Amino acid sequence: MRAPPLILALALCSVAARSAAQPAPPAPAPVSPAPVSAEPGLRDVRWELAPVRWRGLLATDLRSFRAEGQPARRELVETASLQGLSYVYQPWFAQLAFGVTGLASQERAEQRTHGTTLGGNALVSVFPTSRFPFQANYERTDSRSSEQFTGRDYLVERAGVRQSYRSFTGANSTLSFDRSTLTSDAFGRDTVDVWNAGHTRSFGAHAFDSQGNRTLNDRGSGEQTRFDRVFARHTYAAGGLFNAETLASYGATSQRLASQPGLRNEVTQLNAFGTWRPEENDPLFVNGGARLLQTEVTDPSSESETRSVMGYGSANYRLTRNLTLNGGGSLTQNSTPERSDVLASLFTGATYTPDARRLGEYLYTSNLGLSATHQSGGEDGTRRVLSTQATHGLNRLFAMSERQSIALNGSQGVALLDDSIAGSLRSLSHYGGVSYRVQAADALSGLAAVSGSDTRTFGYLPSNFQLVNLQLSGQGNLDRYSSLSANYTVQGTRQERGEGFVVSRNGGGTYQHQRVFGVPQLRYLAIYERNDFELNTRAQGELTAPREQVSWSFEQRLEYSIGKLETRLSYRIAEIDGRKNALLFFRVARHIGD
Repeated sequence: MRAPPLILALALCSVAARSAAQPAPPAPAPVSPAPVSAEPGLRDVRWELAPVRWRGLLATDLRSFRAEGQPARRELVETASLQGLSYVYQPWFAQLAFGVTGLASQERAEQRTHGTTLGGNALVSVFPTSRFPFQANYERTDSRSSEQFTGRDYLVERAGVRQSYRSFTGANSTLSFDRSTLTSDAFGRDTVDVWNAGHTRSFGAHAFDSQGNRTLNDRGSGEQTRFDRVFARHTYAAGGLFNAETLASYGATSQRLASQPGLRNEVTQLNAFGTWRPEENDPLFVNGGARLLQTEVTDPSSESETRSVMGYGSANYRLTRNLTLNGGGSLTQNSTPERSDVLASLFTGATYTPDARRLGEYLYTSNLGLSATHQSGGEDGTRRVLSTQATHGLNRLFAMSERQSIALNGSQGVALLDDSIAGSLRSLSHYGGVSYRVQAADALSGLAAVSGSDTRTFGYLPSNFQLVNLQLSGQGNLDRYSSLSANYTVQGTRQERGEGFVVSRNGGGTYQHQRVFGVPQLRYLAIYERNDFELNTRAQGELTAPREQVSWSFEQRLEYSIGKLETRLSYRIAEIDGRKNALLFFRVARHIGD
């Protein structure tokens, strides 16, 4: 039955009245956002030192040293060192290395002496695996704790810092400073300071490299040497068809020595050159560039300065497989404070290289070159130079086996030159050499080579030059326990007839046997080293170089170890600073810890 409209309206009003009489439900409370955790910072770092790994050494050394012109010395040296390794927070955050060394010595020479030294070392590396690692180090040692005893006692102090940075784009920058100081009663105080800075960057076809270096060596007694070097290079390569390179460098040497007070030499260079080829394997090849060279030499009594600016260009065209044509020119300005000259030069030439020919077992090669040069300007005015060069040679390879071969080679050359001002010049040269090469897998590899050359020049500038060269190099296992390695060169040169050869020897060799007399862990070594070139590498910035000049040395060493206990007996003869000496050395050492 359907309800009347009036009754339905009254029912709806009654429901609405009851709903209005009831209180409204409370509004929901606002929800506060969850707290955001702060990023970790230095205050969250646990400044704790990780457990330290300790190791140490106790050693007793006996030395007997005799130098030419000096009384014999006998010395007992006892050394104790303790080293620790640890890190702060995490290994990637900061790594530490530190140690302390104590030394006590008793020396018996003309009179008995006693001495003690306390040394140590420390190294701190911050963010070592990051893009910006930092490192600082310090070390103080006594030369008597070293096995390379030279007869002089001195303290060694080294300190340095290094900061590097690598950007996301691949650029690398480095800045460092190192100091090395030697202190002795014999020579006083010798200090070397080395500053280094470098930056490299590559982007697209461009590459940039720059370096700066300063080395200052103060040898005491007013002697000082300083080297300043700055170098920058930019390269550009476009698909191998066009390449350009720009080099800029500056070098300055200042010396204040007892024999040469106040000597200074400065050299500034700027080079720009490029090469171009129309397409790959094209017969045309073009190159050119410009160069600036400026030198200045100053001493207390005189000063000289020279400047040279040159631009040049040349082209080579491969007409056939064997014939190449070339030509080009240059313009040069040479100037001094007194005068300036401009020199222009044009040249052309050709080179013919026939295909190598087989003459039985020999390979025959030859080469012929012609050139003509026209110069104008300068002190000599117009000048014409015609020259011809020809060479030919024979080569043969004897394959004694799959692993051994002997190579023979010889050549002869002749050159004729006609100078419109100076006159004619004729040169004849001969060269010959033989080499033996062996390659027996990993067991043995080596090279022995002997060569000689003779060049004689006649005309307005006569000269004679001869050179003989012997080279030995290689390494190998002679048997299961013994091995030999060598790299030794002997070279003799003579400038004029009637004069003897000036011979120089450089290199060395090492022989070792891992089980002498069949005794395990008993090792024998024989070490020979020689260097006839006197180079003050310490003054040039080599921090670990000794102050003394060691011309040659030969050492025989016998070593034996059981666990952490080791003994050593060695005998060395050498020439140090022009004086021969001999050293007998015995050590007993015990390692502690890891």
